[in-house]
Formats: sequence, C-alpha cells, structure tokens
Amino acid sequence: MTNGINWRPNPENWRVSHFSETSSQPNYHSALEAGFSSLNAGRKTPAPAVINSMRITLAHIGTNRAKKDAFRSLVAGYLERCGAFARCESQAFATEAALLEWLDRIAGREHPVVVLLDSTGKQMTSEAFARWFGERRDRGAQRLVFGVGPADGWSATARARAESLLSLGQLTLPHSLAQLVMAEQIYRAFTILSGHPYHTGH
Repeated sequence: MTNGINWRPNPENWRVSHFSETSSQPNYHSALEAGFSSLNAGRKTPAPAVINSMRITLAHIGTNRAKKDAFRSLVAGYLERCGAFARCESQAFATEAALLEWLDRIAGREHPVVVLLDSTGKQMTSEAFARWFGERRDRGAQRLVFGVGPADGWSATARARAESLLSLGQLTLPHSLAQLVMAEQIYRAFTILSGHPYHTGH
C-alpha cells in the first residue's frame, strides 16, 4: 500500500545524536549507525505505507530523563524514523494511575489499543509482531499505546485494561533499555510491513 509519496532516505535525516569518546556515557553511535548502514548502500528502497491516521505512543512510568541520557536519545531517534510511517511519540507518566486516567480520557475519541510490557506476557518474533501490527492497522486502529511499567510491575487493574501483554524475553532489563528495544521493534515492524531493507530476518 502506498500513498504516492516518493520516499528517499536522506543520510542527514538518519543520523543519530552520539556522544564523545571521552564522555562518561556509553557511545552507542557506531553500533546504531551500523544497523542503518544498508539504507545508503545504493539499493532502491520501497516507499513505505504512511499511516497518517494512526498514532503510536510509547508510554512509561517515571520522569523524563536528562537530555544527555543515551537511551533517551536513541529512543527519540527510532521514533523519529517511525515518523515516515505514522505519528509517534514518547510520553512519561508519574504513576500507573496517571497513565490509566489518560487512557480513559482519550478512550472516547480514539479507542486506544493498549499493550503493556510484562514478564508474564506473550513473546513474539519480530515478524509475528509486525503481523500483529499490520492487523491492527488494517482494522483501522487510531492509536496504539505501548506501556513500560513501574518498577514493581503492573497492577491487576492495568493488566485488565490492556488488550495484550507483551514480554521481551525472560531476561530482566532496565526500563530505559526496554523502551529502546520497544522503539526499535516498532520501527522494525513498520519496515517489515513496507518491505524496507532494514529488516534482514536475522
């Protein structure tokens, strides 16, 4: 599915903020750039199916971290790339109750599909996650909300509010890293659905 947009990656638009080698923060720039290197390798890139009516929210419980936080910069980078396909944003909530209240407020007009990251949730391959994503798109979902929960986990009330519980695996991850993994997988799902060369199946 296309909307007639002739989309060509611009190397300047695909560059991610990085850190000095002398910084106390880890330098993730080289690793991430390697992941995107195929985009400028001279191959023709299919135009993505831009989903103007869909909005993706990556929500987390906690405060917004400092601007120099390495994970936050990378999350923002992936969500910016997702902007070629849908409107994407990251939003912080002070408490689980605040997130649930926000979901109730937008429910009347947007009918959000809520997915909570939870250790008891279903594990998926990237391809299966992309199929799930595509099914919601084809059903006309207006907003997808992916929630990274509080340190002590989601309450029974929050779990009952979600359409799905999703597990990133049996390993325990810092929530900031879980946000990054989720942002990357959302972007990967879009590229799988559009036939973009980012996803190689490995």
